[in-house]
Amino acid sequence: MRKLRTLKVLFFSRSFKGTTLKRIFRIGFLTILSLFLCQTNILAKKAANPLNSEISNLEDVTSGTQTQQTVSISGKIVDVSGAPLPGVIIVVKGTTQGTVSDSEGKYSLANVPGNATLQFSFVGMRLMEIEVNGQSSINVTMEEESIGIEEVVAVGYGSLSKKEISSSIVNVNKENFQKGAVSDPVELIVGKVAGLNIDGSSTSPHSTSSFQIRGATSITGGNSPLIVIDGIAGGNMNNIAPQDIESITVLKDGASAAIYGTRGANGVILITTKQSAKGVGTFEVSYDSYFAINLMHDLPETLGYQEFIEKERSIDYGYHDDWLGELKRDFSFDNNQYISLTGSTDKSRYSVSINYVEKAGLDIANASKQYGARAAFSQKALNNLVEFNTTFNVRGVDADTGANGITRTVTMNPTMPIRNEDGTYYHPTTSTGATNAVENAKDVTDGNNQLYVLGTVGAKINIINKDRQTLTTSVNYTIDFNNRKHYYYLPSTHATSAWNGYAGQASLDHSRYWLEQFEWTVNYTLDRNDHLLRAVAGYSFAEDFSENMSMTNYDFQFDQFLYNDMGSGSYLAAGKADMSSNKESSRLVALFGRVNYSWKDLLTATASLRYEGSSRFGSNNKWGYFPAISGAWEIANMPFMADMKDVVNSLRLRASYGVTGRRAGGNYQSLQTYRSRNQYFMDGQWVVGYAPSKNANYDLQWELGVATDIGVDFDVFNRVRGSVEYFDRRSEDLLYTYTAPQPPFLYSSILVNLGSTKNTGIEISLEGDIMKKGDFSWIMNGTYSSGKTVLTKLSNDVYQASYLDLYQRGGLGTSEYYFRIEEGGTIGNIYGYEHAGVDENGELLVYNKDGEAIPKTAADNSDKRYIGNTAPKHFFSWNNNIKYKNWDLSVTCRGAAGMDMWNGQLFGIGLKGSTSENVLRTAYTTYDYINSDGAILSSFFLENGAWFKIDRVTLGYDVPLKSKTYLKSMYWYVSANNLHTFTGFSGIDPSTVTSIGLTPGISGTSTLSATQITLGASIKF
Repeated sequence: MRKLRTLKVLFFSRSFKGTTLKRIFRIGFLTILSLFLCQTNILAKKAANPLNSEISNLEDVTSGTQTQQTVSISGKIVDVSGAPLPGVIIVVKGTTQGTVSDSEGKYSLANVPGNATLQFSFVGMRLMEIEVNGQSSINVTMEEESIGIEEVVAVGYGSLSKKEISSSIVNVNKENFQKGAVSDPVELIVGKVAGLNIDGSSTSPHSTSSFQIRGATSITGGNSPLIVIDGIAGGNMNNIAPQDIESITVLKDGASAAIYGTRGANGVILITTKQSAKGVGTFEVSYDSYFAINLMHDLPETLGYQEFIEKERSIDYGYHDDWLGELKRDFSFDNNQYISLTGSTDKSRYSVSINYVEKAGLDIANASKQYGARAAFSQKALNNLVEFNTTFNVRGVDADTGANGITRTVTMNPTMPIRNEDGTYYHPTTSTGATNAVENAKDVTDGNNQLYVLGTVGAKINIINKDRQTLTTSVNYTIDFNNRKHYYYLPSTHATSAWNGYAGQASLDHSRYWLEQFEWTVNYTLDRNDHLLRAVAGYSFAEDFSENMSMTNYDFQFDQFLYNDMGSGSYLAAGKADMSSNKESSRLVALFGRVNYSWKDLLTATASLRYEGSSRFGSNNKWGYFPAISGAWEIANMPFMADMKDVVNSLRLRASYGVTGRRAGGNYQSLQTYRSRNQYFMDGQWVVGYAPSKNANYDLQWELGVATDIGVDFDVFNRVRGSVEYFDRRSEDLLYTYTAPQPPFLYSSILVNLGSTKNTGIEISLEGDIMKKGDFSWIMNGTYSSGKTVLTKLSNDVYQASYLDLYQRGGLGTSEYYFRIEEGGTIGNIYGYEHAGVDENGELLVYNKDGEAIPKTAADNSDKRYIGNTAPKHFFSWNNNIKYKNWDLSVTCRGAAGMDMWNGQLFGIGLKGSTSENVLRTAYTTYDYINSDGAILSSFFLENGAWFKIDRVTLGYDVPLKSKTYLKSMYWYVSANNLHTFTGFSGIDPSTVTSIGLTPGISGTSTLSATQITLGASIKF
């Protein structure tokens, strides 16, 4: 106690010389330290290992009789940025002698044997051991725990160390996230996970990424993975700021995803958010900011003004107005500002953040502003027996979502005027319903207001809390709320009003979605030397609701009220206004459990089971079982590998099997529902009649996923790490609408579980330390995946379908589809005509069913055949991270290959015969010998779609600070996104064309694309 009083005097005598903030910090630190020191005698008796997080005795004592010379040691402990680390535990290895660093990271130890070894440990930092060798001063720089076999990875309903994982799970933490402007959290891990294929967002302020794991396997049920945010399944990524995310974990195989039952068939993405500052008694303020400008790429080269007149493509109106200049925003940018406060004591943790995002799109009709706030808090009570926690997120979005007119300028008549001589907008009459793109952008009111709320409250009870045995139980309640309002007003002066004979159109749409979820889990851990057992069991109840209403009215006396006076439109009184509303709900109930067992760091096995029921399914199939099992063998730890330990650090063979589900289809699909029909005159009054709206299917159930996975993880030469795996995914009982026999069914179609698909492939991840020398390091990593999905079953004796036609081609009166898939066929097969050249009149020829070349106008459906496949066979990424002193450079590249791609640009505006007013310049150069239009699904328009893209380059600088008193770190970076795409494809940038789903590789006429340059900073106080 004398030492404690002396420490108090010294501490307070220094603190009064500092600022108020420093006083508060030191007082808080002293309080924690005092409580800690008061319990050291009790802790010393219980300590079985001096490396425990609680030091058993902070007095300077020696163990046993010391005959060698002793020394007194002092020093300072900092992190890699130079900031002092308080609370670091320093122990003389093999003894109970130790101490804790103070608020300035300083420590001292007396009577230390000259040949002793000091151990330095801190939560989240790598354990360090330093030999004394008679030294009296030892300063230490501690590094954060690097990714390795001890890394803790989030899995469904818990976490495991990496060495305990026996299924296909990949974790990416925030240190490895992409820097720069991102539209959604998934863009943080572009190119980081083999098998996770991401179609990046467009330049629109409202766009988000599309992504899938290991290919598309469902016909109608969707192929997007389940998103889980801090344990909330089905969470909305729009609710969180990317800066709030600590890590993203991808569950790729059936064994890891089976714990989520009927929602796990497409894989699972777990997002873990920031909870508190690292360490006890810490407080940190973080400020992240970036500003990005968007530099628009060139539009397709169509005929210029003079060329257009010379080629007599259409009417010469005599004007040369700047349509693009009127539609393109002078300065397109993204502005993202984020600030957070995090801290902790020995009993509580907290994190508070606010975020502002402003996006101004390339076209003047699109922009958005987002306002977000988040708070997370946890508190221990009753001598750490109970821990309460709560998290609250709220985000509001105001968006202008008008029509994008820039791409329309590509194909329009360049001689057409924007405005009449009197200043009013010119209304084109080239086709029925034609409008003025500038008028659409500037005079039409079109926007959204959205509100996202995500809140969780929970409690955890530590029933058993021993060093080698723990038993806890947790309960939490969550609500996820999304409110959206869409408003629209088209004025009476607009071309559409003139075409339809009314004065203005107004509409309002209002939708709400909310999810309520309750979960109760029990976690148990038992560590007995060579045996480690972890188990979790739980109950989950979730109910979601959605409701929406919409109204549209026409013909208003005044435009000034916009959509705020809906009842004044004359169409309402005439009974011609539109009005609708509906409400839906569904429930999901489950019991689940998982057991994980490890033996001697050699063998690991995991088994799980989920029993789940959903109100969406038919009365005959409400409930289902979803089992999974996996195992891993660490070959490198076997006795026969002992002589190769310096070469083979880890060599893990793993295999898994899991059954998952897909809760496909909408609500009430299994039930007999009714809808209103005509009115009938009965008993002197008009009565609305109701009738069945569809055929009921009481056998309707989830789509079933059965997956196996075999993989090898390796770490060799202390510099090369990676994995290779093979997967086989079978989707059964797929939902599809078939022709129903009549009778007994009332209607001619019915939704049935019947089809099946098979998806197989390989994935490779590789990372290597190319060079680590002095202040220079170069780490290279890459991913590769290849897969194929085959439709294995489509019909049975009752329900027949010869094939599936997908993605109808646009155009007036067309009934063609790009894709056809038969049993045994592959996803992505294009069904059309095989190109046979060009005749002497410049007309396209195709082969008929007899192999003869005929004009395209003479071909019919019987001449069609499979002409290509647009699903990429190969996805790959290549990343480089280079560091030199305070500088770092990262380069991310990715690509796809092994597929055809439909050239919609050539098809729509690439030939002289095109019905479009303006066409590509190459129509009169490269393809001048062709006189016909496209207007046919011919292999002439298919090209090799392979591409390789420099996706993102980031250069950063960590500013060296002489003093860390107020400013802990300052990091600046400049980033360029979407730099260049290398390809032989002659249409639009193929990297902007969807490469996932059931209908990949169909490019359009033109697209908005931009290089984004970002300047950002990350500052910690």
